[in-house]
Amino acid sequence: MRNIEFRVWTDDELLSVDGLEFTDGVLTNIVTLYKDIWHADVALKLGVVELDQFTGIRDSSEKKKKIFEGDIVHFKSEMISGLGIVKWNEKTGAWEIDDIRPRTKKRGHRIYPFYPEAAYRVDGNIHENPELLEAQHD
Repeated sequence: MRNIEFRVWTDDELLSVDGLEFTDGVLTNIVTLYKDIWHADVALKLGVVELDQFTGIRDSSEKKKKIFEGDIVHFKSEMISGLGIVKWNEKTGAWEIDDIRPRTKKRGHRIYPFYPEAAYRVDGNIHENPELLEAQHD
């Protein structure tokens, strides 16, 4: 069975998520690890910026980092390579990488699905490393 995990970004920090609670389809509570204690709704009180889901895929580094929505990743296979932001595509029901390289922007916008044979490297994420995005568009 697939393990569904999330990370929560508040205005100023990343919190580990232990559980989510919904009422009538609306997120009402996030159980998070905050200052080494599990709290209910602390993330909501702190001002949640983003709730990112784990893709179920790990990168190719020695640490085998988990790849989350919002991560900035390099990817390379025999046929393609790129740099982009991990996003969920509602239409296709799949995780994709939204390419941010300037040279692809000139040829048109490209989105790549995750390829089983590709190697991935997490370089950062859109919350902690916005400079990675800015550097790509210069």
